[in-house]
Amino acid sequence: MKPRFKKIHERSSAIDDTAHLTSLLMAKFRQVSTSSSIVSIDFNSVYEKFFSCPVLLSSSPRGGSTFANAAIGVHPDILCVNWNDKLLHNLWAKRHYSDTNFRKLILREPHYFNRERATQILGHENLTSLEKLIEGICLTKDFASLYCLHGILYWVMSAMPIPVEQIKYWLCKANTFKNMDLVLSKLPNSKFIIVQRDPRPTALSLSKVKANRKHISNEDVLISAVDWSRQAMGYAKFIMESAEKSTVINYEGLVADPTNHLNRVYQFLGLPTLDCDTINKELTGIPLKRTSSVYDQEFGTNNPQPYGVQMEGVNRWKTQLSEEQINIINNMTSPFARIYGYELTSNGIFYNFYLILKFTRLSLTARQFLRWFSAKLQLSYRLRGRKFVG
Repeated sequence: MKPRFKKIHERSSAIDDTAHLTSLLMAKFRQVSTSSSIVSIDFNSVYEKFFSCPVLLSSSPRGGSTFANAAIGVHPDILCVNWNDKLLHNLWAKRHYSDTNFRKLILREPHYFNRERATQILGHENLTSLEKLIEGICLTKDFASLYCLHGILYWVMSAMPIPVEQIKYWLCKANTFKNMDLVLSKLPNSKFIIVQRDPRPTALSLSKVKANRKHISNEDVLISAVDWSRQAMGYAKFIMESAEKSTVINYEGLVADPTNHLNRVYQFLGLPTLDCDTINKELTGIPLKRTSSVYDQEFGTNNPQPYGVQMEGVNRWKTQLSEEQINIINNMTSPFARIYGYELTSNGIFYNFYLILKFTRLSLTARQFLRWFSAKLQLSYRLRGRKFVG
């Protein structure tokens, strides 16, 4: 008999019911086993860690952020959060909702936070500690706390792949420039990676989403081009405001030469660089996320999902866009694309007004005109001659 059970045996020597003795012994064994297998987690310390080292990667919708996020996240010192951030895009605007409804929006149960799985990972005591943290954050609705909670929940639901003390940075992605200034002001140690992609494949991909993955109209293309221009302008303004805390990477360059571009990011973060073989090996495990229509039409629904670096999306616009649609994108995005090193042809501002009038329904014409012209005015006033080439 093990020494730890000796006293129990002695105290139970007078008990004739052996079944009762057995139950006591098993209960004691389960207590010892549980306490030795699950380590107590101080979630206040976990929060402080996440508060101290956030990195936000952002791009326009369909701008390559999913691949870039996963690629940068191959570094062993980075916790890569593979959930899309919704706080910047729309949840912060809903903070006036009731506490119960806001909590549901933040946790997105059971797809993101799953209590049953969290119990298996953490144990009951740690889960109770985590839920106290969650309740406090959802009640106060503090921006920085809500932002960090996103990373903490991912870390937990991923079974804590990196010990918290080994995390140098945690990385998450968003597809909007909105509220990035709040991240900058509320999380003083935050850093930012802006991913820019050629407006032609971006507008093509976004047009397929707007068209519900059916026929792409010229109006879909024009609206997508205006969206890209607004996003490009928004990111350019933020880069100027955040100065040395931001860096820009070019999606096409990342795909063509991942080692060089990733190591530039790691140097920006102050992390050790990785050798080419290590990066290439890690990238082979990243699945490619495509617009569903492209996958179905070009590769078939039964074709296995590809992994690793894929060049197919870089030049697809040359065959899937008409000459007229390419002309629309070039003209609508040219002044903004030039900031990021994309040289596209343009026929001038009045020709752009003509395109808006020609290809948008009357109900949309004024809105698209105002959105594009507002971005153009900001470009002329704030960023004339500036370039952010990644």
